[in-house]
Amino acid sequence: MAASWTLPEPLLPGHEPAAVDLLQRYFGTVSNGDPAYTGSRFERFARGGDLPEIKNQIVPSDLVSVTLLSVKVPGSAALRLLGDHPTEHPQKISLLLEKLPTNVELVSATDEHLVDANELWQRVRRGCKVGPTTTSKLLARKRPHLLPVIDSVVSTELNHNNRRLDFYREMRRILNADDRALYRRLQQMRGAAGVGDDISIIRVFDVVVWMYGSDQQRPRVPRTPAQTTHDDQGARSR
Repeated sequence: MAASWTLPEPLLPGHEPAAVDLLQRYFGTVSNGDPAYTGSRFERFARGGDLPEIKNQIVPSDLVSVTLLSVKVPGSAALRLLGDHPTEHPQKISLLLEKLPTNVELVSATDEHLVDANELWQRVRRGCKVGPTTTSKLLARKRPHLLPVIDSVVSTELNHNNRRLDFYREMRRILNADDRALYRRLQQMRGAAGVGDDISIIRVFDVVVWMYGSDQQRPRVPRTPAQTTHDDQGARSR
């Protein structure tokens, strides 16, 4: 059985204002109108990856969207995912996506949903030769309410082991604990931050953990305005 996670301070009761601040920073804009973080457009790019007409297939806009989260799909993998390659991967992926309804949230997911999600992961990760972090982001794009983004910053901050299926199950457990107390707080944080209901609860969780973890890991070096570069005036990745 997986060890319980260690939740970062902003997700603990009584620290909601800190979480709201992290969300507003992430989903905010800079002075020229660009997003503060390109990842804030991940779900909404090209109107999303779970639209009815594309929900059960990976399309070019999905591959572009993951670049907003600082990863990219190699060309050979893109050909496999999109079907421009003599393999059955796109058909297999579509069949697996059909088993995962777009309206199922992780908090309500069954064990069967998670087993199917794990099979989908294996198909994308090993069948199409996509890296683990990129795989999680592609799956989060297709099922934003069910499948979370998993990367090294989040895993480290939560003290998670390397087992992906454990990640799904542990997040589901934590969201359901104490009569869904954390789930309800995340809803309140999302509302207070003005993020929008189209951003999933598990994405709110991800952003808070990632922002907090990044702040902890990023060295704080004061700079004068003269030291600010052009890149600082635009969007950050992830």
